[in-house]
Amino acid sequence: MRKKNEAPLILLAAGGTGGHVFPAKALAGELMERGFRLILVTDRRGGTLKNELAGIDTRYIWAGGIAGKSIPMRLISILEIFVGFFQAWFLLKKLRPSVVVGFGGYASVPTMLAAIFVGISSIIHEQNAVLGRANRLLAGRVKLITTSFEKVHFIPEKSKSNVIVTGMPVRSAIQKMRDQSYSKSTTVG
Repeated sequence: MRKKNEAPLILLAAGGTGGHVFPAKALAGELMERGFRLILVTDRRGGTLKNELAGIDTRYIWAGGIAGKSIPMRLISILEIFVGFFQAWFLLKKLRPSVVVGFGGYASVPTMLAAIFVGISSIIHEQNAVLGRANRLLAGRVKLITTSFEKVHFIPEKSKSNVIVTGMPVRSAIQKMRDQSYSKSTTVG
């Protein structure tokens, strides 16, 4: 239970690659400036981005990708997702965040499924013009889908009314570079 005067907690779930973690980090920066408490949940691959995640309370769960793997490796990945679901479920029951925001990648799946199961408001953000596998799995189950583009392929028909175009969250360090002059590179040839 939240203490009086304590800022709401928002939990971010992202796969372990920069394509998922960087937009989550951008949103985290904005939310921290607004006084929210944040926790990022990712998998062991997210640990390779520790410098990028500095200052964000990060928790790690098990997760495994299924696409492109042999049957034995898929079974191991399913077991990892199952373990990750229970890790995330215990974490959510303990922390009681106000909302869980997923940024895709297989590491987001256990946390997002646990949030849906527990009944915590859940949002996904799709960075691409094609809904990724993880977000495709979750799209029909979450309360809101935010996108970087007006048109995103593979959003379920029943979920199209839950879509808001927010654009791509961009880290403040990248935004600051916007007004810098661009030096023309030389070409070899």
